[in-house]
Amino acid sequence: MSTEALIQRHMDALARADMDAVMADYAEDAVLCTPMGAARGHAQIRAAVEPFATKVLPPGSEFKLLRQVIEGELVYLVWSAESPRFRIPMGTDTFIVRNGKIVAQTVASHIERKG
Repeated sequence: MSTEALIQRHMDALARADMDAVMADYAEDAVLCTPMGAARGHAQIRAAVEPFATKVLPPGSEFKLLRQVIEGELVYLVWSAESPRFRIPMGTDTFIVRNGKIVAQTVASHIERKG
């Protein structure tokens, strides 16, 4: 599977909040870095990602991919999103993909609570 296809599958799984499919895209020893710190391995990454996919941007939320750059195993995304409770005017993700799995990811976003 190409890097582009893997990232598209990953984004589709996130949009559905299908956490088993989301986690299947990560290597067992993957690392996710956020402003809150680093999450390592499936259990920690799932604990970091699941609340975002189910509460901040649950299924049916609006997501706009503003920019996608893929250079070999490096993927850079810039995006915005909105859900009934939150607005994210800008977010960014960087992925490193090797052998069909995400081995590293960084994410940062500006999240505004509505109302």
